[in-house]
Amino acid sequence: MGSTLQLLHRPARLQRAPWALMVAALVTLVLASCTVKPIGWEPSAGPGGGNAGPAFDAKAYVASIWSSKVLPTFQTKAVDATALLKALASDAPSAEKSFGTQAADGGPYSFMVKGSGKVLQAGPDGLAVDLEPLDGKADVTVTTGPVILGTALRDAVGFIQFSDFLNQIDYAQVSTELNNMVKTTVLASFDATNAVGKTVDFEGAFALSDTSSITAASIVIVPVRLTLSGGQ
Repeated sequence: MGSTLQLLHRPARLQRAPWALMVAALVTLVLASCTVKPIGWEPSAGPGGGNAGPAFDAKAYVASIWSSKVLPTFQTKAVDATALLKALASDAPSAEKSFGTQAADGGPYSFMVKGSGKVLQAGPDGLAVDLEPLDGKADVTVTTGPVILGTALRDAVGFIQFSDFLNQIDYAQVSTELNNMVKTTVLASFDATNAVGKTVDFEGAFALSDTSSITAASIVIVPVRLTLSGGQ
């Protein structure tokens, strides 16, 4: 009886074998067509990009907007630095909302300013400037490199938003490349050697995180335009 049962069951096992092979082959094919990515992985595609496309090129992006959008924005929207400092000293919250932009709730305000003044000191990192009307005291610092940090330029212009980018890395790279653009186009040919006593004209941006104590050391302007004239 046992031998008879074995013979009866043997064909059924042979009939199921091809189906098992087909299922295994399909699973192998599906796995072969998939690429495993780490959790949270997504390719960078830049402003307005989706999950497909080339990696975001922050340098090319900044080059494409520098002359067409960044500089014109400063030319039309930068406020007088002397007037802004007076407004901040008088009513900081109101001045921030009226003249500044904020990249994120709770973050520092950034401002676009323009002005003219006398260079009192020219150090390795910047110019101490007495804004007009002159009183012999430094009101702001205009950075001259070689290192430029911060996000003031990116945040002050108002049209570069985090929501336009795929991730925080791309957004941060834009700020870095804007600062690099200043170094290569504004500061590369700027000679601060004999700047003391001369008049400096500028347009630029600064971020202010603490309005309780506004000094020349706390107003550090990253320039998009910087020229010297006159002398002592």
